[in-house]
Amino acid sequence: MILLFSNAIILGQQKLNLDFETLSVEGLERPWGWSVYSYAPEVTSVCDKSIAFSGKYSLKIKNELENDSNRFELSFFIEPNQILNKTITIDGWAKSEGFLGSSGINVKTVGAIGDEYGTLRESEVAIKDSEDWTPYNTEINIDSHSHSLLITLFFEGIGTVWFDNIQLRINGKLVNEVAVAEKFTEKQLHDIAKETVAFTTVEPSSQATLKLSDFKDLEHFKHITGGAKIIALGESTHGTSEFFKVKHRLLQYAILELGVNVFILEDNQLLVERINDYVLYGKGKAEAVITGLFAVWNTVEMLELIKWIRSFNIAHPNGMVEFVGMDVQNPQLAIDHLNTFLEQKDTILQKKSGELVADIKQEWRNSYFKTDSILAKWDENAATNFNVILSNKNEWLSESKSRSDSLEVEWAIKNSRTIKQFVETALGGVYEGRDKAMAENVEWIINQRKSNARVLIWAHDSHVSRGDATEAGLNFFFGNSMGAYLSKRFKEEYRAFGLSTYQGSCLGTVSYSNFNQVPFEIYTSPDGSLDEALNSISDRLNKQNLILNLRSFKNNSPEFDWVNRKRPVRYVGYVAEDYGFGGRYSIPYQFDGIVFIDKTKASSKVN
Repeated sequence: MILLFSNAIILGQQKLNLDFETLSVEGLERPWGWSVYSYAPEVTSVCDKSIAFSGKYSLKIKNELENDSNRFELSFFIEPNQILNKTITIDGWAKSEGFLGSSGINVKTVGAIGDEYGTLRESEVAIKDSEDWTPYNTEINIDSHSHSLLITLFFEGIGTVWFDNIQLRINGKLVNEVAVAEKFTEKQLHDIAKETVAFTTVEPSSQATLKLSDFKDLEHFKHITGGAKIIALGESTHGTSEFFKVKHRLLQYAILELGVNVFILEDNQLLVERINDYVLYGKGKAEAVITGLFAVWNTVEMLELIKWIRSFNIAHPNGMVEFVGMDVQNPQLAIDHLNTFLEQKDTILQKKSGELVADIKQEWRNSYFKTDSILAKWDENAATNFNVILSNKNEWLSESKSRSDSLEVEWAIKNSRTIKQFVETALGGVYEGRDKAMAENVEWIINQRKSNARVLIWAHDSHVSRGDATEAGLNFFFGNSMGAYLSKRFKEEYRAFGLSTYQGSCLGTVSYSNFNQVPFEIYTSPDGSLDEALNSISDRLNKQNLILNLRSFKNNSPEFDWVNRKRPVRYVGYVAEDYGFGGRYSIPYQFDGIVFIDKTKASSKVN
């Protein structure tokens, strides 16, 4: 397996790639750490290896069209920890060819969302139109309220501009990397180690019949769960092999020892029902039912999990485990299933419902590009549709002759609600709408199974996070995560675990527009992150796998202020990330425990 971005082994701090010498997984199309913040379709940017002021590459921005471009911006985010209350100087070189317009470098400090979000201070310098390399310089002071520093190359016009050899100085001192957070002291590491227990392996059992003796190393996990009926396993990266495997093993232990009988995956609720039909009744083949899942789940490791649950259910017909979904990003199946149900029940209502959701059905893929007025109309129609369907529930249930008939009614109501949830997600944003909907769906799943449901959830760290910190900015999504809703609803019956790693590789799509999945090297956890602290403990214990109990730190005692304050947290979704530590949260208020694997590798795609 060839790893992309293997030329950038980074330790300790945040690397500054201001000279464009390190490429991202996109190769010459984008330098590592730089992201498009303002897109202009007529403008292209590329690492140019034919023209450079120094080193191998310069950054070329170009518009060959006759008309002026919109403002194009390529930005680099810098952690604020080391630069607060300091003077930052930016030097660089630029040249141009046939350029007409405005281009240069913008440096600004940005406040935190929900606090003083927006530009706090800003300095901008325009370059001179010159075919020779010309120096430029700008300066800015960073105040204590800053969430980050953004260095932005901007371009608005016609022609070509090159940038190179950008340098950053803190109070006059040239730096190539910046400290992300304060390092943990020996006393703090000792306190973390006291709550940490090693476990032997991430490898799940291949046997359908489980033996408790094979899971003795997971008793610390059981202790942290405390008998909760909802256990959520997160992951700081979506494409890590060891995360798949250890979740598989933890599920096995939870089935055997904790009574878990429902597995819930972060994926489309109705689509995952195909997998449930397979693991319960043997309908289809595992290799077929896994298709259609989000690309991050189409892995060899997930396929093995699906096959194992099927084998377990065959061996335990009176104690089978379900495999269900909870996500709402695609309303198509819900619309189709509701239409099929109404076709059998009430053709007049079927027509009315179809008219109400017709625009949603045709345009749902483009929902995020719709105007607020169009989405508001969608929401009104979806609400009307849901209320009309719900008003028939009692009558339909009274006509039901079997549990299967009643379940069809419940699914009809749920599908009408799913359509509404999808529109709410488009209106409220991914985190406010989608996470609230997923929490609602988890509760629906539990309620459908009455009092005997004990569930294990599989989703990203950000989704399962409890969001229990009183200060919104200390939480993922400012306390609007799925886990935050579940924590408020179920309190101590909900336990959340983050999954983290110190270094390794991961599977992800090349970009948000290039959906080819590639293995890429993740950023080694910087000093001051909890991952780095756990790596230190791992090295001292000579143990690769650890479980940390965070519940002891979740209090207002000044003794543990150091762990409750904001810490850099890794966030890698389905797209390859360069740095991935842009978020900073109070970790004990997000998770009850951390499952840590020191070194990891990318998950494997299903062929």
